[in-house]
Formats: sequence, structure tokens, C-alpha cells
Amino acid sequence: MLGLAASTAPLSPVAAEVVQAAQQGFVVHEHTVVQPGHDQVWAALVQPALWWNKEHTWSGDAANLVLDARGGGCFCEAVPGAGSAEHMAVVQAVPGSMLRMKGALGPLQSEALAGVLTIEVKAAEGRTSIDWT
Repeated sequence: MLGLAASTAPLSPVAAEVVQAAQQGFVVHEHTVVQPGHDQVWAALVQPALWWNKEHTWSGDAANLVLDARGGGCFCEAVPGAGSAEHMAVVQAVPGSMLRMKGALGPLQSEALAGVLTIEVKAAEGRTSIDWT
């Protein structure tokens, strides 16, 4: 999130808020408004190599990430010499406005855990609103 916001020149700080917490899970929401146009933000969102932190990859290189932004698509990573990894599966995509994925990122993959990430992109008075839940 921070990388995408940074790559699209944020106008407001990005801060996560825990909006729900229970013993079996939690919900976090992040919101920011950026200057680039709606289409530019969506184009960057579906290219994680532009904004994903390389420190949070198996390969050490965000250029190895791909995001097939359609139902059944994959947010995946090629790991040269060591195979590949699915970070999340795309369960719903509305081009230009909403992307929903499910899975367990990184070290959580080996646990009996699941998460859902919904990213909404909306035009907002000449800027673009981005919500991550």
C-alpha cells in the first residue's frame, strides 16, 4: 500500500485503522487520496512490480511479481531457480474500480489462515481515492 501511494504521489498520509477485532480475526482499513488520475492509479495497481516492496518477496525482486486482475487470476511470483509462489488468488475484479483477493501472504502460507484484501479505486474531485480493507 505504501509503495503504491508513494508511486502515485499521495496527498494525505496513509494510516491503517483497525475497524473490527475479534478472537478469530480482525479487519484493517487504509484510505488515501492521490493526485494521479483514476486510470493511472488502476494501471499501477495491477502492476505490483511498480509498488510492492521487494523485501516482501520470496525472490528479493518485485519485478518477479504478476497480477492477473480477473476472477480466478493470480497475484503470483516467479522465484528463479526455486519455482513460484501464489501470494493471493483474485476472486473478483471490476476493472478500474475494485479488486478482491484471498489468501495468506508470505510466512502465513504455512498456517491454517486466510485473508481477504479488497482494494477500491474511485475518482474523487480530480484526484483518486484508494481504500484497502
